[in-house]
Amino acid sequence: MILSKQKTLVIYLFALFATVSLSPVIYSQQTEPVTDSALELSIALETQALNISEHKNQYGVTDPELVGLLTQLSDTQSLLGEYSAAIRSLEEAFEISRINLGLYHAAQIDIVDKLIANETFLENWIAVTNYYGWQEHLHFQLYDMDDPRLELGLDKVTSWHMSAFSENIDNESQKHLQKARDLLIVRLEVIDNVVGNTNPRYVYLSGVLESIQEILRSRNYDWVRGPRNTGLPAVNRVETM
Repeated sequence: MILSKQKTLVIYLFALFATVSLSPVIYSQQTEPVTDSALELSIALETQALNISEHKNQYGVTDPELVGLLTQLSDTQSLLGEYSAAIRSLEEAFEISRINLGLYHAAQIDIVDKLIANETFLENWIAVTNYYGWQEHLHFQLYDMDDPRLELGLDKVTSWHMSAFSENIDNESQKHLQKARDLLIVRLEVIDNVVGNTNPRYVYLSGVLESIQEILRSRNYDWVRGPRNTGLPAVNRVETM
């Protein structure tokens, strides 16, 4: 009973404080894509696909403008419920972005967010976790430990692991809670570097971290770990079994 109360407290407090709402990302109850007109969207889809084909013929298959065109195409595909097709478009946009802008660029953040959203609709939880792992790695590559953008980016990743732990969506609740703990340790360091350890956000997240550690200790989990997983997560989509 005590452990149950601890878990409930952690989830409630973290959800209350988090800057990113997870409900539309992870637990959306939307079963059909919301569209103004399926016919209009279908026409738009054909037009966008034709424009991309013509653009490739004229400027090459790695022209940087294709990133925006493919991203727009994926938005239309997603609205039509064609999530797998949207993922393929986003994966192509991602690779073209890396070719033109380098392995790590802030432009990739939005693409990966869209990949996460589409994989979520398909309930490919392994892929969702992998893409959040890529977001983590990307933010570490882009931002220093005294840059608030790092903490805000890791906030989204932490929120995913907290929610995945709460719902146990992939039977990996222990790993998700441990990962959330590790990310919180890093985020607290960043906040301390930026605004100090008396900041309300620092104080609050310190309390969340303490509660998480208590749960891990209560469950005899290995709770003393380094704050960061330095392994490079897979970028390509992973199918669930």
